Amino acid sequence: MTNSRAKGQRWETAVHNWGATIFGDQWQRRNNAGYEGDDYRITGLVSIEAKNQARLDLPAWHRQADTNAGDNHLPAVLHKRPRHTQVSDAWVTMTARDWAALIKVLQR
Repeated sequence: MTNSRAKGQRWETAVHNWGATIFGDQWQRRNNAGYEGDDYRITGLVSIEAKNQARLDLPAWHRQADTNAGDNHLPAVLHKRPRHTQVSDAWVTMTARDWAALIKVLQR
């Protein structure tokens, strides 16, 4: 296994454990590192693409997240911040349109 693939798998394991603690049964791991498809879902709400890459490539990551989300989930990218090791310190990126839709759902 290459170092970058191992780094990605460690990050996704940390993301999985963090999400399972926060969201419980609503947090679903959808994918193992390195395969097509969303990495995680919060049931009926958000499709999450997890990234741990040195070079920021939001346009490509969001295309992937948008494709994977389908019609029933909002796409988001959870990406590791440089020099931060905790998932809770990561950034979540989504379009303003999707963010507004999420807020509307949460206000119900």
